[in-house]
Amino acid sequence: MIKSTLLAAVAALGLATTAMASDFDNTRMQVTTKVEQFEFKLDASIASGEKSSNYGMAVGVHTFEHQVGVYDANVYFEIGYANVADIDTAFTYAEYQMIAPIGGATSDWDTYVNFELAYLTPTADLSSGDFFFTPEVGVIYAASPTTDLWAEIDYGFNASESFDNVGGKMEIGADFRVTDTIDLSPSILTHYEVENFDLNDTQFKLEMTLNF
Repeated sequence: MIKSTLLAAVAALGLATTAMASDFDNTRMQVTTKVEQFEFKLDASIASGEKSSNYGMAVGVHTFEHQVGVYDANVYFEIGYANVADIDTAFTYAEYQMIAPIGGATSDWDTYVNFELAYLTPTADLSSGDFFFTPEVGVIYAASPTTDLWAEIDYGFNASESFDNVGGKMEIGADFRVTDTIDLSPSILTHYEVENFDLNDTQFKLEMTLNF
């Protein structure tokens, strides 16, 4: 039960945004507030039928900014809580993030590489969780001063279970700067090889970010 719950949590938390199943019977909403290097996240889903409703909250910080060759890099730390499949789950993770222009500083294209190490555990027994390692790669195209188009793919491994595969996701979307404070990011998300995940494989999702 713990293993299946943790795998579901990895899939759900990996969304890190609003998600709606393709049949629209499970709708997820997340709002991210950014204040300088800090991020505050609240999310919830409302499901129908046999699907479970999930919700969660988290706080994170970007730090250790530096250069790795042509890449701008930093480390992002996050800690939070989620109720996934009616199981209270705590999580913490560190993500090493790198981004660089493709073809020079004046290019409209960027590429990024992220490496995430997460610990997820039921709150009933904080020592019973697992560590997960998830690499991710993506590209961003600056279509206009207020619009970015992007695509990314990741794949997860259970570092506590001989690095067993736990599946991943592919995503393509856009970031729209609505005002100086509000960004909206619609996208199409496809999960693959993810066990015990109660949303459909292909989803529409929408993220709202508040910048202060």
